[in-house]
Amino acid sequence: MIQFEHLISEAEVNSQYINLTDANGKQYGPEIGQHGSVFAVIDGSGREFRMKRHHGNQLTRCSEWFSQNAIRARTAILVKFDRQNSVLHMAPVTEVLPLPTLVLGAVSFAYDGRQYEVRCTLGGSKIQVRGFVDGDAKNGFDL
Repeated sequence: MIQFEHLISEAEVNSQYINLTDANGKQYGPEIGQHGSVFAVIDGSGREFRMKRHHGNQLTRCSEWFSQNAIRARTAILVKFDRQNSVLHMAPVTEVLPLPTLVLGAVSFAYDGRQYEVRCTLGGSKIQVRGFVDGDAKNGFDL
């Protein structure tokens, strides 16, 4: 049996795939199956999904598994591969706390008796620009 822990990246969440790599960078894709192989994947609740091995080290067709298991970036999962039955077991084991939001800059001013602020922060891999009026968030956008 192959067993390792993997930390889900933001790229994996955005594109709905899983890299078959452990925390030390060891790749397990070639040991789990060839490109194009389809596997039964069982989650921690016993639900079954079908995923496909893709090129050197990825699993695709993971969208439903991500959704059913509420997978987010920085979620640690335990991956077990039963070679005898060609079944993958994948379940979240922990969720790492999100990276703290870093304030890159802010400008505040008073006008007509109200307090305004424009704040630029780094949250994960996105730069966020938000406007506040009297402390209440109003409009904003992500870069």
